[in-house]
Amino acid sequence: MLKKFTQDLVYCAYCPKLCRFACPVTNAERRETVTPTVKLNLLDLVRKGAVDLDEDIAEIMYRCAGCLTCRAYCKHRIDVPSVIEHARELAVNRGAEPEQLARHIETFSESRNPYGPALPKKLEGLDPALAKHIGAKSDTLYFIGCATLFHYPGIATAIGRMLEAAGMDFAVHADAETLCCGTPALFSGAADDMRQNAKRLAEVFKNYKTVITGCPSCLASFKIKYPQHGIEMKTRFLHSTEFAASLLREGKLKPAGQYGERIMYHDPCHLAKYFGIYEEPREILRALFPAENLIEFSWNRDKNYCCGGGGLLPVTAPRTAKAITNKRLEQFVERKPDMLVTACPTCQRTFHRAAPDMKAADVISLLAEKL
Repeated sequence: MLKKFTQDLVYCAYCPKLCRFACPVTNAERRETVTPTVKLNLLDLVRKGAVDLDEDIAEIMYRCAGCLTCRAYCKHRIDVPSVIEHARELAVNRGAEPEQLARHIETFSESRNPYGPALPKKLEGLDPALAKHIGAKSDTLYFIGCATLFHYPGIATAIGRMLEAAGMDFAVHADAETLCCGTPALFSGAADDMRQNAKRLAEVFKNYKTVITGCPSCLASFKIKYPQHGIEMKTRFLHSTEFAASLLREGKLKPAGQYGERIMYHDPCHLAKYFGIYEEPREILRALFPAENLIEFSWNRDKNYCCGGGGLLPVTAPRTAKAITNKRLEQFVERKPDMLVTACPTCQRTFHRAAPDMKAADVISLLAEKL
């Protein structure tokens, strides 16, 4: 399973290891063992048969947020999270995964989502204006995603409102068996569950020319993770912000006025570093706020800092995850803007849990309010 990563493992083993200062997990835990380079050094020893991937080594492999910050500073552009995902799969196959993952893996296996039977019930509470598009005939499908549906159905309503304002016909995906893209299973190491989910969704997506989602993790699954696991699709996949930005350029969306608040925009890791989608959200925000009200984090765009909610860290290492979130929010607290804005439901949820009194908003939700 690790042989196809031989070059990555060897390059990392003999590298000057400049990724260490960038890794959010390393900065939070302050120990060499969890650095990207040591993780890959350990896996190189596993590949050579020098050590076994036991519970102790597996625990280290679950100390990764999957944020790709290490690659942003890597001369060889090594995709550490992809290697880690395969190491986690190997750990699950050997029964060496952390105990706290047992319930998570079981829930996904039984319900095909990380929230269990409660997730499909959320469909009953969808805004009627959005629900009317369920089962509609169209070339365009809106895939809500499990995190949005469970925690922020208002974002789904906003995306629907945006599409309607642009005069678009679209369908809403609402099959209870495939409400999740499968990323939570992949991050847990239960890759077989993810692949089964991917095959089911591939059968759905082949009926559409375009699939739009507001979740960067879903986008990464469809465009990157599925092909890596042998599931290719001809469908075009777009994040809601890149689609909205194009509609603004074409004059199909016309915001009525601007907001007066001062804001800081947080780049979601998957959106910025996996796809380079960081100008599109800012293009939307420039249409909604005066230029002087837009404040940047010092770590931004493809060199942003993780929110702490990725890679199942809140499940496997909650203290580490919280430390990463607090680190990201330090500059927000210093600059004292009125609102933190992002384009990822998981980021928004992570910030809200860490600082309940802080106003965290979604880009498309802000746009929809002005249409």
